[in-house]
Parts: sequence; structure tokens; C-alpha cells
Amino acid sequence: MPDNGGLGRLQKFRFRNDLVFYRSEFRVDSDCVIDTIAEDDFSSSLSSSMHVVGRCSYLSPDGSEIKVDSKHATLHRIKDIHTKIQIPGNQIIKHIGVSCHLDSLHEMLDSRLPGALKHFESFGDARIISAKIPITSRFRKLLTQAFTTQATNPIHKIKLESLALSIYAEVLEGYTTMQKNDKSVVAASPWELNLLEEINDHIKNNLNQPLGTEMLADQFLLSPKRLASLYKDQFDCSIREAIKSERMKRAFTLINDKGLTVKESAHLVGYNHVSNFTKAYRDFHGETPGRPRYNK
Repeated sequence: MPDNGGLGRLQKFRFRNDLVFYRSEFRVDSDCVIDTIAEDDFSSSLSSSMHVVGRCSYLSPDGSEIKVDSKHATLHRIKDIHTKIQIPGNQIIKHIGVSCHLDSLHEMLDSRLPGALKHFESFGDARIISAKIPITSRFRKLLTQAFTTQATNPIHKIKLESLALSIYAEVLEGYTTMQKNDKSVVAASPWELNLLEEINDHIKNNLNQPLGTEMLADQFLLSPKRLASLYKDQFDCSIREAIKSERMKRAFTLINDKGLTVKESAHLVGYNHVSNFTKAYRDFHGETPGRPRYNK
């Protein structure tokens, strides 16, 4: 992290089969741009990148960009070693990255990439090849486990290697499944897309109130089944998962940026019992609410 840009840590682990695992956590105080790790051959690796919280962008010298946030994982190959990472300030970032050399990936997959993944075999005229994969609740649990699993001894390192491989497999499977299902998804009508924006705004503005599929469907004049289908098709999550995600992201901001207590934050995002809130927060963010952060 550049001087005065922020404070935190980056950990890097090399495992068998050329699997590389990155885990980082930073408090970013101001906008900054940093170089990618020069020693890694990104052009010959198929990499994945995802945030538990926070956002950033990979910027190629030719202007190509990969945006990374907490809703989607990215699967990508980067041709230019001079690609930089642009990080907006005033945020906490918890990032996971897993990459594998293509030759080793071929060996693990019986010497060939599945049909959908062949898209990443060759750059063609592109400098960056990338795709976004929605982060499901199951996927998020793997990410939070990766932050709580340490590598203090050989057995723990085996466990971390297993998590890294599971995360990587989840990204690869998510991408191939997404490609298979893409043609079968029925597009929402324009008015339904507008309605989804209104519903999302309503959720964000009423996190301290009871929210659920039946209630929202009734209020916005949709059948519960159709509303659930729209959320699955458009956001690859259930309404319950979407509501929980918004509540946990708001709680993170209230506690870490606004300085509110855990009890106050729980109330403002719709939890009557601190114990239930604490469990939900830990499951989502991989840490207990109010855990001390890096000091300035």
C-alpha cells in the first residue's frame, strides 16, 4: 500500500499443482494505485479474484478494466505484467485471490479445459479476458472460512490448501454452469426490471423493518413465485439472501465507519437480538462485529 494510502496485510501461499492463494485485508484511507505482483506470471495463469467486502479495479495499460466487488467473483487472464490495481479510499477491503498455471490446470482436468473454459485458452486481440460469477451464500461461506483459517502448522496449511482449491473450483464451476444456463434464462420485461430497482431501493431504505418475499410481492403487486424467480434470474440469489446481504453491508458501515455500537447497529438493520445479529454478521463477514481494526 502506498504511503498514507492505508494499512493492512497481504498473505501469499504457494501450494501443489502451481496453485497460488492470496489473502489480504486493508483499511484504505485514500484513493491509490498499486502495481500487481511482478514475480507472478499472470499471462500464463487462470486467476480468480473476489472481495468479502470492498471494491477495486484491475487496469491494463491499454485501458481494459476488471471491476471486483463483494457481489461477484471474477475469473480472468491478464496479458500485461504492468497491469495496476486501482483502489478507492475510505473503505475496508477483504480480498481473496486464487490462481493456477494453465499447464497445471490442464493436468488436473485430464489435459483439457471443459468447453466453456476454452474461452480463456487464448488472448486473441484482447489484453484481458474476464468473466463475472455471482457469489452465492455457499460460496461466501468458503470465503469467510478462508479468513478464519490460519496456516500456523503443516496440518492447518493442508486445510487452507483445501479451502483455496474449493474456492477455485467454485469459481470454475460457477462460470461453466452460468454458461450452460445462460440460454435458458427468460429475460425480465422492462417494467419488471424497473420494478426490481424500486424493490431494491425499498429494501435498502427499510432495513430496520420486517422484510420478506410475501410482503414485498404484495406491496409491489407481483406473485411471490414470480418475484422469487426474478431475483434468481437477475441476481442469482434468493430474496432472503439479498436482504441479508444489504443488512450485513449496512451493519459493516455503521460499526466500522460510523462508530455505532453492535447493539445500535443490530437494531438499525432489523435485528431484535444481538446474538442473532452477531452470528449473521460473522457468517457473512468472517469476523465478529466490532473486532479491532488496524490502527493508524
